[in-house]
Amino acid sequence: MNMNSLPADVVEAIQQGETIEAIKRLRLATGLGLKEAKDIVDACSEGEAVVIASAKPSDTLPAEVVAAIQRGNKIEAIKLLRELTGLGLKEAKDAVDASPHATSS
Repeated sequence: MNMNSLPADVVEAIQQGETIEAIKRLRLATGLGLKEAKDIVDACSEGEAVVIASAKPSDTLPAEVVAAIQRGNKIEAIKLLRELTGLGLKEAKDAVDASPHATSS
């Protein structure tokens, strides 16, 4: 298995056969959506080499999310971000809170 590009805790979960835990950890570490994280974990479990790039939404948020943040509606921004990216609630909230656009709220 070539898992050099995966976080150590994800590799550990894969090696222990804990697929769901590996997917959760990968999503948390990278901001990937559920399908993307599952595909990567499945590929690693089958011995395929994978290279991942972080998809952390705090780097670039969709325009609709930024607009909601600028209107002062963080809840709407979180909901939109979840719909658009497949992130979990905590990851979406963290991304909205970390946004430079959130400083005015």
